[in-house]
Amino acid sequence: MTRDPRPLDEWTVRGIFDRDMDEDEDEDEYAAAMEKESPVVALAEGADGVWYVAYREEETITGLTIFKGPIERDGKMIEAIIVSSEKENPSFTGAPREILDLLTPTGNRAANRWREACRSRGQA
Repeated sequence: MTRDPRPLDEWTVRGIFDRDMDEDEDEDEYAAAMEKESPVVALAEGADGVWYVAYREEETITGLTIFKGPIERDGKMIEAIIVSSEKENPSFTGAPREILDLLTPTGNRAANRWREACRSRGQA
């Protein structure tokens, strides 16, 4: 397997969620539109190399984890970008407080366990 040496960066993470620039837009118009339209409320790279995202879904803001690394697919190792919702109980628990504080309260038990694990880890 050839590893992609490029790490995830803010623009790669935003590109997962944001629309492409229209042909008739210039860069300033696109940037202004994305400030209003992007579902990404905030993002931060954790100390564990995982990106943590506060993501707008209609009237709520939920947490996502984004990890780039090798996974096995059809017996072969491939490089993948894995996006997980807090509702899927992701194993990465390094979300910083500034992301967690933006999330809408939820009754989802998996999401609440993940948030608590992140908060506990941040206080250790």
